[in-house]
Amino acid sequence: MFFYLKKLFIITLFLSFSFKVFGNEPVAYLDIDFIFNNTNIGKEIILNLKEENKQNLIELKKKQEILKNEEKNLVNRKKLITDDQFNKEVSQLNKNIQLFRNNKDELVKKFEKKKNNEIQNFFKKITPVLEKYMSDNSINIIIDKKNVLLAKDALDITEDIYNLVNSELN
Repeated sequence: MFFYLKKLFIITLFLSFSFKVFGNEPVAYLDIDFIFNNTNIGKEIILNLKEENKQNLIELKKKQEILKNEEKNLVNRKKLITDDQFNKEVSQLNKNIQLFRNNKDELVKKFEKKKNNEIQNFFKKITPVLEKYMSDNSINIIIDKKNVLLAKDALDITEDIYNLVNSELN
């Protein structure tokens, strides 16, 4: 019994100390998705990524159409060629299809890597703006709005950061 009381006392002491330490910390939150989707620099990144993705899709559709045409031609010629020749061409078509799939997977990986790099570069560019804002406004912690359960609207700095990013990072 004494052991449990001692343990409860230590936990209570620890928790009360923790809340006192963090209770007076100046905190703000912002909607980082809004910043990314609506600032000039974020819109430019999104536009470039959409354009590259569109080009990738066009390229893949062209290759896919070529493979479909090869398949149709092979089916149409089936009665005109020997079984051996047909099997060789089917085998070659299957190799081409597998190559297409591999190229598609590689293209997707390459695009995802570029997308992640662009997002990281975005955060590298806006970090100094956030740090300066924190320093100027004596804020110790900025939290993403997605992770905030309930907070006063006065703690939302999204609009301020949006304006700063647009003015400083053109």
